Amino acid sequence: MTDVTIACKALDQCHKERTDVMGKIDLKKPAHFARVSSVMKKQHNRTFTAVVEKDQETGLFVGYIPGFPGAHSQATSLDELQANLVEVVSMLFEDSEPILQSAFVGTQSITVA
Repeated sequence: MTDVTIACKALDQCHKERTDVMGKIDLKKPAHFARVSSVMKKQHNRTFTAVVEKDQETGLFVGYIPGFPGAHSQATSLDELQANLVEVVSMLFEDSEPILQSAFVGTQSITVA
């Protein structure tokens, strides 16, 4: 099974759970409201590629996610940078579903004579 197939099945299951719950609830009952809230808050892991560079002047690691406005941070270690980027992206998703302006494709080695 490919990663895409697994992701699609996970999304289908989440949609099914939301549909099942919404068909059997009374939002005026606190227990039902709590159940809907927990199902609606389910999030699927999303993976992004971060570009990481080391600033020669400050010695800090600087990272950003291409095409993702606001998804950038800096830190003194790679582990700290990763944690910072996870936090930044999580906060951006809290605001709204971001629209990526481009997608990471890869890197190329350039040789100049």
